[in-house]
Amino acid sequence: MLPVYILNIFFIICISIGYLYFSYINPIDNTNTNINTTLNTTLDTNDNNDNKFIFTINNYCNFTLYFDNIHVFVPINESYVFERKVSNTATSFCPKISIETNKYIHRSGIIFLLKLWNNNTYYIIHQNDGYTLPFKIIPKIESNNSMCPLTDCSKLDLNKCPKNEYLYGKNYDLRIYSNDGRIIACDSPYSFIMKNYNLTVKCKNDHTLCDNIIKKSKYQQYINSHCKYSLNECKRVSKFELTFC
Repeated sequence: MLPVYILNIFFIICISIGYLYFSYINPIDNTNTNINTTLNTTLDTNDNNDNKFIFTINNYCNFTLYFDNIHVFVPINESYVFERKVSNTATSFCPKISIETNKYIHRSGIIFLLKLWNNNTYYIIHQNDGYTLPFKIIPKIESNNSMCPLTDCSKLDLNKCPKNEYLYGKNYDLRIYSNDGRIIACDSPYSFIMKNYNLTVKCKNDHTLCDNIIKKSKYQQYINSHCKYSLNECKRVSKFELTFC
């Protein structure tokens, strides 16, 4: 029988491969997801919550938020309840200040992998393609047997987005602006490079150098200290609160 630590390493590798599959090879389409469209409504306590996940999205920003993955607008100081049936698929939440942001950043933010092989839930925090708004993930602990880490990325700040990121011998502005001049997102070095043909060619010609440039970038240093990539395991938790701003 294989040692437990080897089995754990194998499982984490499987989770990571699944994340890459959902994020880059087969992006998730939530168009047909069953959505509870009632704002500020308390769920019926007679519902059987064992067969679904419940996400409460709170918007404390001073502007309306748009979530392109679930096609939802959440007004200022409003809450939105999103329900997803138990499945082996993923659900992602990517907050946008404006629909315009959708042109640039698609999969950064929060990805929930629901009810995987060991019947636990996992969620991934990543800002690989850039970031938009500060947020917190607060799991609702329902029993003494429940376990799930809280994630606090509330210090993310678009004003800290690098305006002179040094990539391949030249400074670049990673800030993304709306048509009316607002900063609506911060691009990541990787995403920026992939949008620039000349930089993409350089990156593909020398992956090691490209990786080092990204790892040492101002952007990556900021993300590492304010909202680092994490894979989080949750046991016996089906309710989550997602708070923005």
